Amino acid sequence: MEKYVEIFDELEESERALFFQFASRISELFDDVSRYDNNTKNRTFEMETKLQCYDFIMRAMKESLVSAKTIPEVLLMLQASLVLLYKGYNHCKECESIYGDLLQHFKGPLASLFNKMREFQEALGCKFLKIFDPKLHPDWFHLLKPIICELNKLCVLVFSLDYAVGIHLYKTLIKLFETYEDMGYIDLQIDSILHGLFSEIKDIGDEFKLEIKNTDEVPVHESRMFLFKLNVVKKILKMFPTFIKENPQSTIHLVLHLYELLISCYHKLPEEDVGRCLKNILVENISPILSLFYSEKKFLTSVLLLNSK
Repeated sequence: MEKYVEIFDELEESERALFFQFASRISELFDDVSRYDNNTKNRTFEMETKLQCYDFIMRAMKESLVSAKTIPEVLLMLQASLVLLYKGYNHCKECESIYGDLLQHFKGPLASLFNKMREFQEALGCKFLKIFDPKLHPDWFHLLKPIICELNKLCVLVFSLDYAVGIHLYKTLIKLFETYEDMGYIDLQIDSILHGLFSEIKDIGDEFKLEIKNTDEVPVHESRMFLFKLNVVKKILKMFPTFIKENPQSTIHLVLHLYELLISCYHKLPEEDVGRCLKNILVENISPILSLFYSEKKFLTSVLLLNSK
């Protein structure tokens, strides 16, 4: 790795573009290692070797990201880093099926890989600052589209695995929207991102209601996840309220889902401090979102007609 890092200092300006084109493809090695079968019939040795390779790949990509200086280099390495982190976190998510009966043996190395990805994510956050201030020239906007797409995919995956890192990634996504709002509704891929969030909120809300129904207890983990995702939706809708006009059906279903969840909370949650507190939080978070919907008379009429059927 030391030799790899030294390369950056020796590069001529004309060689940097070529080098970073190479570095941006490091993530492909992750797939190559995953697929490789050395036919040793020693599964433990094979898995150990692969984990060592994953570790090196993460370190090499992180060093490449940190060494990126110009805007093209930074944008190229941001996208490549997001792709690699997704592969790494997905590997951890699927570890039970990948390692099977050897999982206990590899818990330590997997935890180490997980921690390295956390460190990688911190370096990623520092590089994102370079495209927030100063803001990029519009000539570079086309390179932001794949970054937004990969960041959103990573947000969805990581949120269920590492809550703290997931929150940080979502904050970065919101910051991108706030900074580059003038890119436009379509280029920022608001449609697909909000549809995905709506679906996740409904899924988490269903788990939330089931937990309340079966135990009459406050599902703390589900409520935190639900409220955070709801807050993300609220922030995005405030920036892009035209989504409501253009997607009335999916918005109606979300509103009805929120109402049902709130009613479930009032019916089932205990009237002790924790229950009251959670209901208050739900009301505080749901009300602003509903007020956004109510501003559209056509939308409100659709809701009333749907409820009357």
